[in-house]
Amino acid sequence: MSKILMVASEARPFAMTGGLADVVGSLPAALHSLGHQVAVLMPRYRSVALDRIRRIYDDLPIWLAGTRYQTSIYQGGHDVPFYFLDCPDLYDRDALFHPAGLEFFGRVNFMKAGILYSDALNTVSKAYAREIQTPEFGWGLDGLLRERAAVLSGILNGADYTMWSPETDACIAAHYSSGDLSGKRICKEALLRGFDLPVDHLAERPVLGIVSRLTDRKRFDLMVGVADDLLKQDLWFVVLGSGDSKYEKFLQALTQAHPSKMAVRIGYDDRLAHRIEAGADIFLMPSSYEPCGLNQIYSLRYGTIPVVRATGGLDDTIEEDTGFKFEEYTGAALLGAVAEALDEFRRPEPWSRRMLRAMAKDFSWTVSALEYSKLYGRLTGEAAGA
Repeated sequence: MSKILMVASEARPFAMTGGLADVVGSLPAALHSLGHQVAVLMPRYRSVALDRIRRIYDDLPIWLAGTRYQTSIYQGGHDVPFYFLDCPDLYDRDALFHPAGLEFFGRVNFMKAGILYSDALNTVSKAYAREIQTPEFGWGLDGLLRERAAVLSGILNGADYTMWSPETDACIAAHYSSGDLSGKRICKEALLRGFDLPVDHLAERPVLGIVSRLTDRKRFDLMVGVADDLLKQDLWFVVLGSGDSKYEKFLQALTQAHPSKMAVRIGYDDRLAHRIEAGADIFLMPSSYEPCGLNQIYSLRYGTIPVVRATGGLDDTIEEDTGFKFEEYTGAALLGAVAEALDEFRRPEPWSRRMLRAMAKDFSWTVSALEYSKLYGRLTGEAAGA
């Protein structure tokens, strides 16, 4: 089996800003269960408390862009060791990348070096592996990626079903499963009450949910253009997220204009994210690009039907019989996909069948970790674990 070191900027539960933290927090354990020796290296941010880790190496000098930094190494974790590079000059902050840290205004491009000299390249979906070879998604590196296409692959991220499953989720109002969906109605009512929304006509009126960063990338410019038309429909709309102030203010103003149909929480609340996944009927992810995405995978497990733009991992994970997809980069296309979903929601039998097909999908880390294991086996010449 392979010895694997994962180097990342964040990992659950030590530092979290996005989906990467979920991946690096879960994939190593899945690989460990297949027999690989796995460790993780990440910065020790201010959020990583010293009482959770122990120092194992002092006075390690590191040179970067002509500057010498004095560092130490800490270790935490159990079956999978997590190593933390302690360098206050760079990482004595809460988290993500900024000009006072490693950003040098384009003077150093470590990504290009990694693409050029790596033995293998992998991203987090087959569709995104194709997309980054185009000018639209390659950010100037598409030519180099096309040159290295023979060693470029795409392995979908997995979901940690010990945390994201309606049968066992400790954050939701009631448990349910594909064999007994009655708990989902309880979760829906609890979600609406938690947002101070009315709870009448639960069976006839769907809840649309969003958990997202409020940025252009996530297509909130599309949402601005279609929100009024969307809220003309007989539905509830709940949003959890933070990001660009223009979108935060827009959503808050929209809520004030439609207080009985819409509610928003600015910020991030992990427990509320679980409740939205369980209580919503439809989950919106109209991203402009999405390397993989996790929320649409969580939504499938909870029988919450995704409406997504057909890009990256959204295209790879959502099929015509489990969700609704649109391709054009327009508000009209988004509204069209939502209209299809609403039309089927009002027909209980086909909607229930779609929910059951969605819940049956397996995007567990066991599946993804096996693909990583095969990749590492090809690199090392070893047989992959089964």
